Amino acid sequence: MADVKISALGAISAVAGEDLVAIVDDPSGTPASRKATITQIATFINASAITASSTTTFTNKSIDVDNNTITNIEVDNLKSGVLDTDISSVSGSDDTIPSAKAVKTYVDAQIDTEDTISELNDTTISSVGDNELLQYNSSSSVWENQTIAEAGISPVAGSSSIVTTGTIGTGTWQGTAIASTYIAADAIVASKIADNAIDSEHYTDGSIDLAHMSVNSIDSDQYVDASIDLAHLAADSVNGTKIADDSIDSEHIVDGSVDLAHMSVNSIDSDQYVDGSIDLAHLSVNSVDSDQYVDGSIDLAHLSADCVNGTKIADDAIDSEHYTDGSIDLAHMSANSVDSDQYVDASIDLAHLAADCVNGTKIADDAIDSEHYTDASIDTAHLSTGLTINDPTLTFSINAQTNTTYTPVLADAGKIVTLNNGSAITLTIPPNSSVAYPIGSSLTFISIGAGLTTFAQGSGVTIASAGGTATAPVITAQHNSATAIKIDTNTWQVVGALT
Repeated sequence: MADVKISALGAISAVAGEDLVAIVDDPSGTPASRKATITQIATFINASAITASSTTTFTNKSIDVDNNTITNIEVDNLKSGVLDTDISSVSGSDDTIPSAKAVKTYVDAQIDTEDTISELNDTTISSVGDNELLQYNSSSSVWENQTIAEAGISPVAGSSSIVTTGTIGTGTWQGTAIASTYIAADAIVASKIADNAIDSEHYTDGSIDLAHMSVNSIDSDQYVDASIDLAHLAADSVNGTKIADDSIDSEHIVDGSVDLAHMSVNSIDSDQYVDGSIDLAHLSVNSVDSDQYVDGSIDLAHLSADCVNGTKIADDAIDSEHYTDGSIDLAHMSANSVDSDQYVDASIDLAHLAADCVNGTKIADDAIDSEHYTDASIDTAHLSTGLTINDPTLTFSINAQTNTTYTPVLADAGKIVTLNNGSAITLTIPPNSSVAYPIGSSLTFISIGAGLTTFAQGSGVTIASAGGTATAPVITAQHNSATAIKIDTNTWQVVGALT
């Protein structure tokens, strides 16, 4: 048969699995014309999960492969038994759904049931008669008519009716049942008032006058302080016995009322003289000696030149305020006269120290801190054995972990632990009973993989964190880090990039 273009071939009426299809093998490499059966092609499509790239419409159904949704499904298209009109048969089923009618029937039944008040289902309420009460009997769940006596209320004395005129016993009244509006005018007489029943709040202002007070009924307790003034005192009612000792002061004496006859012998001393009232003419010769001088009354103006010498200066009389600034120099100081008491705090600086005068005995314990060292002043000769520092940089050991869970070990102290997993990672801080890290130990963690790292508390462990949930902080993102520091026996502080 002569070669014919594929486009010129006639169409097949029915396709069979063994039918052949022309295929170009390796079209992007070394193309070659080959054949394949329909069965081979179908197997390849199924194995490769080839799907439509857009919405494909079937009979009454549209399948959207991008959103995994099916639309246009009608009830007629559902499998028999999928839609059930009995909601009770649908409960717990995985392959049946209730109809709208079944749902409405169920909801209506529930409303009818819940809208019923259970306590009124079995009530036997009849017309309540005079002197009867309606009470609920909890034992039989019914409302009952009861008389006053059956209800436990005492009737009026001498009658079965509460409206009968008579005497009401004290046990019948409820507390505060009698208000002022029920009490007739002048109905309360002296015999109805108990002893000590009337207090100050029962009197109206100004209601007590002289006629109500008995003789000698007011004593000192009844007077308010400062309530008695001049108008209340009778003439000549205040004599010497009413004046307390030391109670008369200068403001009580009228000017010019005290003369010589009122003054006793030797009653005038220095306190009675006005300043400046005695001058030289009042003084006799040699009448002023040391007794007449007031302490501190002689100052510099009263002294003649050179009248004060060593004999006039008392022992220990010269103090610091007597020296002028700079008046004491080296010649005035005896040997060994200056000790630590003479130095002001922080007054000795570097310029006052001689070369090599400070040795190890002059330096207090724990006195040298980091700020006392100059840059590059410490070399390997100053380091004790057992401390290794790689020069010029300090390096840390790496503990690489790839699992989704990890519990640090004692050897991790001072190391960097990397956590590398595509899934979420749980990092459990162990209790001191399991791993006894010294207080102050630090563990550094870096999330290398895409899986975020969450800190978990071991038994009895407390984790504190400034960011996110304190008990379970999470390293925020891939390649971020956090450091756990042991601050107490079972307490750790986690710092770093946390949520």
